[in-house]
This record gives sequence, C-alpha cells and structure tokens, in this order.
Amino acid sequence: MSDLIPWAESFRHFAVAAAPVSPLYAALAERIAGDEALLRLSAEVPRDAMPANVLLAAVQQRLFQRPEDPLAGWYASLTEAPRPPASAFPEFRRFALAEAAALRPVLRARRTNTNEIQRAAVLLPAFGLAAVRQEPLHLVEVGCSAGLLLAFDRLAYDYGAAGHLGAPGAPITLTCRSEGPIPLPARMPRVASRVGLDLTPLDAADPADASWLTALIWPEQRERRRRLEAALALTRAARPRLVPGDAAETFAGVAADLPPDGLVVVFHAFAIVQFPRAARARLLAAIDELARRRPVWRIGYEHRFATHAALELQRHGEESEMLRLAEAAPHGEWLRWTAP
Repeated sequence: MSDLIPWAESFRHFAVAAAPVSPLYAALAERIAGDEALLRLSAEVPRDAMPANVLLAAVQQRLFQRPEDPLAGWYASLTEAPRPPASAFPEFRRFALAEAAALRPVLRARRTNTNEIQRAAVLLPAFGLAAVRQEPLHLVEVGCSAGLLLAFDRLAYDYGAAGHLGAPGAPITLTCRSEGPIPLPARMPRVASRVGLDLTPLDAADPADASWLTALIWPEQRERRRRLEAALALTRAARPRLVPGDAAETFAGVAADLPPDGLVVVFHAFAIVQFPRAARARLLAAIDELARRRPVWRIGYEHRFATHAALELQRHGEESEMLRLAEAAPHGEWLRWTAP
C-alpha cells in the first residue's frame, strides 16, 4: 500500500478541512485514508487533481441516480433527516466498490471545476471600479467552469448596511456580510460580451455537466445547491461563449475576436493559483500583449492566506499598477474592504 501514501494523505488533509462544513465527508475521508480498496479506486484520479473531492463527488453523483440505495440515508442532499455520519462508512464502502465500474470513467474524466455563484458578491465591486474607467465591459473569465460568474450583472446583491444592488427581476439575491467602505457602483456595469476559458469547460445546458456541478457540492450545503440550480438556469439564458484549452494558448485568439470598443476585463476566481508557474507567466504575457493595443484590466480573487482570499485589481500596460482591494471568504460569504 506504500504506493498509495500520497492518496491517503490527500484524504487525511481533506478530512481536517471538511470537518467544520461536512461532518459526513470528514468521517468518510478519514476512513477512506486507511482503506486500500477505496484508495485504489481513488487512484484513478491523478494525485494533483484533488482525488478526495473527485471520488466523493463521483459517488454522490452515482447516488443521485440510485436514490433508493440505503447509502442515501446518510446524505443530506437526498434526505431531510440524514443518519449520523460516524456510521456511514460501511455502506459507503459497499456502494462505491459495487459501483466501481461506473465510477472509474468519471474519476478519470472529471475534475473539481466547481463554480460558486456566491463569489460574484466579492467580484461585483471590482467590476464596478473597472467600469468607472470605461464601458461597456468585455468579460474574459480564466478557469470559468460553466461560466456562472459571467452572468454577474443579472443577479441581485445584499451587502447589509453597505448597500443593495440588483438587476430587475433577478432570480438570485446574494447576501454578503461586509466590512469597510465597499464602493458599490450606482448601477450595474454594462456588459457587451462574455467569454470563458477553461481546460474542460462545462455546459450549463448539458444534464451530465449540471449533475457533476451539483455533485461537487457537499451534501450538507443545501443553500449552495439551491443557488446553483438558479445560477445554471441564468447561465443558460446568458449563453456565454466557452472556449476549451489552455488559457495561456487560447487567450490571444479570443482577444482578437473581441469588439474594438469598451474595456477588456480579464478575471479569475480560485483558478490561476492552480496554474503551473510557466503557464501563469505565459497567460500574463498574453494579457500584457493585448494591453499594448487596448485598455485591459484584470481582477484576481485567489487564495493568499490560510483562511481567506485576496481581491486584487490590476491595470495592464505601460502604466501597470496592482491594487489590493479586499479580503474575502473563499466562497464569498463575507467581504472586508481594505483599500482606501
């Protein structure tokens, strides 16, 4: 079992991280870390592709198709009164191994390209600051998954005392705890085009892709599932253009097709931090090349700290400058504005 040590470690780390949010996944991950048969199954996922997330999501997706199975009794995504997490492992092991033939293709093909629409509440003030410079905006999202965040302007936002903003008839209102002088725009920025870049983008209109995005949400996170369902419908209506492939390679072609008017805003949320250093450098070089011909701003919402993320706004080109705007929760539940 020595060849499985890296996979076992990934499950142990996952168990610690999941404990405050998903007692079920924390309990399962701790037991999987010591089970050779399940680790062998999880080894279908590349070690650097978050095998714990992928295995647990694949099992949940399969369980969505088999809700009559006894294992469903432990999943808050399938029952209103789930059984105690500590007793789930024997049924989980039975189900996962019995369904191994169906799970293996999923484990080989799928990745944790989660799309969390709540992150739009962190991004909105940065989009507003960019729009002050020039409108309309041409959005290019790097690591877009299904492109849910590309429809940020069709949502409503509630920042408590900091203010409210919303598109007329918005089907989703995102509530975000806020601190500091958040510069909410007076109105929603105008968006002229929406393009998403991803190695393997997901199609909000594809039932299999929508099911995978739902399966990536941990069982206890009922509110996230409700938001996702509404966000998928919204994205299907917005119909962003999604481009598969290495963003560092596809960016130039996408940029060449953008309309000549307006401001290009490249943004990424928990995406380029996962890029290899060389790929990240190539992407930034491609953005700088575009900035020699037209205004380009980049918004980054990425991990910078152990418990939270940083929101940054950068103007590319000859007068390049980086502004650290705020600190935020990884899923956008709170925003602390730190810029003057």
